[in-house]
Amino acid sequence: DTTFSLASLSIPLKMSGDISAELGAAAINSDGETSGSAYFDLVNYLYFTTRPDKYMAVKGSLKTSLIDSEEADVENQNQYFYLYELYFDYIMADKVYITAGKKKTVWGNIRLFSNDDDFEDDEDALYTNALYDSRYNISGIIRIPFGLSTFTFLTMYRGGSDEPSHRELSYAGSAE
Repeated sequence: DTTFSLASLSIPLKMSGDISAELGAAAINSDGETSGSAYFDLVNYLYFTTRPDKYMAVKGSLKTSLIDSEEADVENQNQYFYLYELYFDYIMADKVYITAGKKKTVWGNIRLFSNDDDFEDDEDALYTNALYDSRYNISGIIRIPFGLSTFTFLTMYRGGSDEPSHRELSYAGSAE
């Protein structure tokens, strides 16, 4: 834990991280022929959290990975070192919880009704996230507890256009 001070402003900062590496080899026998394969993967995260007051927190993570990492495929993104998440959590009137920013959000899976036409470049819509996973992981979530229930509203930005519009947003809501 560290505290940064600027004049009379003091901001607490918590930092942590993790690293994982895999090294492996395999022998593949196909139609009587054996061939070998080897791989190496390395992923490193540096997490940070700051809580300027009791109602707001800013969280984020930096990621380093090798080129073949699944999440390092976004266009025009530095694939070795990049901002993976940066978002805020805010509590309004002790009743409304707001989270917004660059944060990976998954909103369930389709299990009942499936129409391949609703999904771009997707061969198996049954395993697709119910909402399009935000291309840049930009989303906003509002949670409102009410008695034993919680009402949740989600908006995700799909991106991809030079001129952002409401058509590039996905929306969802739930009552639990």
